[in-house]
Amino acid sequence: MTAYLQPRRRQGRVKVTTAIDTVSVLNTTTVVLAEDSGREVVFLSNIADERIDVGIGTAAVANKGIGIAKTDGVQKLTREDGAMLAINAICASGTKNLMVQSITRTGA
Repeated sequence: MTAYLQPRRRQGRVKVTTAIDTVSVLNTTTVVLAEDSGREVVFLSNIADERIDVGIGTAAVANKGIGIAKTDGVQKLTREDGAMLAINAICASGTKNLMVQSITRTGA
């Protein structure tokens, strides 16, 4: 899917792509998204039955960092929040699903 965002600091349009994926989060730090300097926004939706903890730019640690509540907890990350950094997750029991939607700038 291709969409256009109107940037706040620049004139003109920026072409972006949207990707939606499901990541199986383990009970050890799990890579959700690799670092991407073009990434503008990330939505993380916990579709599992237990809390998932997220580390931005660092390894995920249980009960630390950003906790996403079980069953439909959602976290939005913008560039100001570190959306372009590597995003990692962890859960207590392992093999829980995290829905990920990212919006990335691909050029004009």
